[in-house]
Amino acid sequence: MSSLIWIAIASLLCSHLAPCEGSFSNIRWFGQGAVRVFCDAPRLLNGTHSPLKSNYSRYSVIRVTCNTGYMSQSMYSTCGGYGFYDIGLDNQPAVWNPPPSCDRVVCNAPTLRNGYYSPRRSGYSLNSVITVRCNLGYVPQNRRSTLCDAPTFLWNGYYSPRRLGYSLNSVITVTCNTGYKPRYRNSYCIRDQYPFQYVWSPSVACDRAVCDAPSLVDGNYSPRKSNYSLNSVITITCDNGYKTFGSNQSYCRGRGDVANWRPRPVCYSSVCNDPVSPDNGMAIPASVFSWQLNSTVRYECDEGFKLIGQNSSYCQASGSFAGSVPKCVRDGHRQCPLQVTYVTLQTGSRTTML
Repeated sequence: MSSLIWIAIASLLCSHLAPCEGSFSNIRWFGQGAVRVFCDAPRLLNGTHSPLKSNYSRYSVIRVTCNTGYMSQSMYSTCGGYGFYDIGLDNQPAVWNPPPSCDRVVCNAPTLRNGYYSPRRSGYSLNSVITVRCNLGYVPQNRRSTLCDAPTFLWNGYYSPRRLGYSLNSVITVTCNTGYKPRYRNSYCIRDQYPFQYVWSPSVACDRAVCDAPSLVDGNYSPRKSNYSLNSVITITCDNGYKTFGSNQSYCRGRGDVANWRPRPVCYSSVCNDPVSPDNGMAIPASVFSWQLNSTVRYECDEGFKLIGQNSSYCQASGSFAGSVPKCVRDGHRQCPLQVTYVTLQTGSRTTML
């Protein structure tokens, strides 16, 4: 009898003695009987698998899907192991590899230095939330360890120290190029309450070096502007009873990133204005911060001139110096210095000076 006939008989005998389903390749003979190779449907808690069957043949694959808050060791599991009941030998059934399971997702309690968190538990389920509070001088790492970004490009200057990010209360110092000045010398990384964010305050910028309009009391100046560029000039006019010290003009001068008025525009309290100096002479002192009542001044002429009139004066309550300004005229009676000319004669060995 051919092998084909034996196979057919074997199939009929198995169907009669031990009902089997499936293809002939799933049958193995081991003397005392034969069984189908299969895995039982897994008993999966907190999840499901697909496809759903009562049992699975060898090498079948199932997909494991877990409920929220649970997680599988692997998304897929395969019917494997020995793959059949080995009756009469070792009786090892087929098994799922890896075993399908859905385990609860938990986080261990965190290890936190330089701060604390709440609520405190030994473990936390999925989507649990803790609130982290740090000690003074520290910030939560998961919120951002650097709170302020580096300032945007700074035109006409630079800042220091330079970093990619800065922690709370960090300080940067702004230095500007020649002809520019910092809007503010220092800026700080602070927490803005609304909207909630971390910002640099005050703003980081380099503005063109200018002189602000002077704060002048007891007087006025012209021209009037909100600010003045370098080398601008203003003319000061003081109220009655006040005067400038020296020139009545002030200039906007700058060096590096600093611009100031020179001389400083100030009107000083004074009964009298500065005295008038005579031509070819001077009043001494020519100017003081304040000429008070009875303050005195004296007059002197340049060399070669003589004084005609009073040689001193004093400040009166009327706001002027007493008397008229003297004159300095050329001194026509002044003798010229004697000029001596020496002539040397040499006769023989004798020298005579005349």
